[in-house]
Amino acid sequence: MPNFAKSNNLEKRKVPQTISMKEFEEILRGTKKPKHRLAFKLAFMAGLRISEVINLRKEDVNFERDYIFIRGSKGKKDRYVPIPEPLRKDLKKLPIGLTPRALKKALKRIALKTIGKEIHFLTLRHSTVDLMLDHGIHIRWIQLLLGYSSIRTPAIYTHVSLEDLQEEFRRKWRVK
Repeated sequence: MPNFAKSNNLEKRKVPQTISMKEFEEILRGTKKPKHRLAFKLAFMAGLRISEVINLRKEDVNFERDYIFIRGSKGKKDRYVPIPEPLRKDLKKLPIGLTPRALKKALKRIALKTIGKEIHFLTLRHSTVDLMLDHGIHIRWIQLLLGYSSIRTPAIYTHVSLEDLQEEFRRKWRVK
């Protein structure tokens, strides 16, 4: 049988660390400060980068049209992100008013205490991609929503084994 992992350059790249929804909920339960909770939710639920979280202002949130405007992000690009329902009420507490260092330090401390893992702020964003793929959101939409310049970036998460491929083939064609 062919080994797809060796022939695919994307498979050679290290898959980023992610956490589950359950682990994220544990982190939120262990987070006392509302500003930290909002920052973590923005990264995990909306897939925002730490700089986007910190630079987000009240005027960037349009409740009537149901989107968050991300202004001048990586590569000086703008984009729109739908407002995740669990964030709706919390977005009235913007701006965050914290530094990247403070947020990174708080998340590391809280995650270690609640889920027993040392994670980075970027892990929350990586987890967004993983969850979106698990829920069947098309990779092109993920690219646009998260502001990736290349579709190769979210494709890192699409690790598929030969066994998975064979199972899908059998299911589609009812091959026994």
